[in-house]
Amino acid sequence: MSEFGAGGRDCVSMRPALITGDGSDPLMALSVPAAKLHDFADLLRRAADDAAEAHGYVRRYGVVAHGEQGLLTRIIDLHDELAATVTATMERLEATLRASAGDVDTAAGHYRASDLREESRMRAARVRAER
Repeated sequence: MSEFGAGGRDCVSMRPALITGDGSDPLMALSVPAAKLHDFADLLRRAADDAAEAHGYVRRYGVVAHGEQGLLTRIIDLHDELAATVTATMERLEATLRASAGDVDTAAGHYRASDLREESRMRAARVRAER
């Protein structure tokens, strides 16, 4: 299973906290290792590169002269419409993957910054408590 799979040790996870002795509802704990989010963003970028390569392949080899198309595609004039749909889909896929990679990197940065702010706040509280 992938490191990002369900319940994996290094994945972003939400899990119920322990129920308190007073029977109150469990709180939800959120664990987000920022480094793993950056790894996931890299995976999205690689997928976007693959989509761009597939898009280029369709552009290069998807143009078929009318006389070279099969009988059925000539009768129903399907090839041009199908090639346009595949090309547009590859463009959208690449754009979506690239944008998602940037968004995941941004989220990882926010998580890292909030971790650093919280760490600083906790250290300051500890110093005050030790006085």
